[in-house]
Amino acid sequence: MRLLCFLVFTVPFLLVSCSTTAMVKVDTLVPVNRSMEDVRYALQLSANQYDWRIESDTPGSMVLKLDTRSHMVKVKIKYSAKKYKITYMDSNNMNYDPKTQTIRRNYNKWILNLDKYTYQQLSSPSFKRETTLPYSKAGKNVSTKSGKNKSTR
Repeated sequence: MRLLCFLVFTVPFLLVSCSTTAMVKVDTLVPVNRSMEDVRYALQLSANQYDWRIESDTPGSMVLKLDTRSHMVKVKIKYSAKKYKITYMDSNNMNYDPKTQTIRRNYNKWILNLDKYTYQQLSSPSFKRETTLPYSKAGKNVSTKSGKNKSTR
């Protein structure tokens, strides 16, 4: 009886927690009149806020990588003064299926967090671009105004 109860309550939870879902597509219009540098800075803030590492940062494009426990996700962000678009590049242990465009549910959560925080920064009347990020998480790379990454350790 105990085994039956365990199976009835545990197996559905495991199936739901490990299930995949359709990948979210992020193609967001910048909410107010901002420069391309403002959009870049807001994306850097968002990456830093959610522990994404900036792997490359060139004008109009950046590549972010998130390593968490046994999962890895890499995305490319194309941006301008008018919009930004987050596109899947690569992952490990995320059950990505290119044919059905499905992936673990966490991917969507991580991407939507980046999008939401970026949009909030750009929408804020108090948003002000600095020459460097105001804070950094220990051990993460942050990008400077020159576009070169520097280690925070």
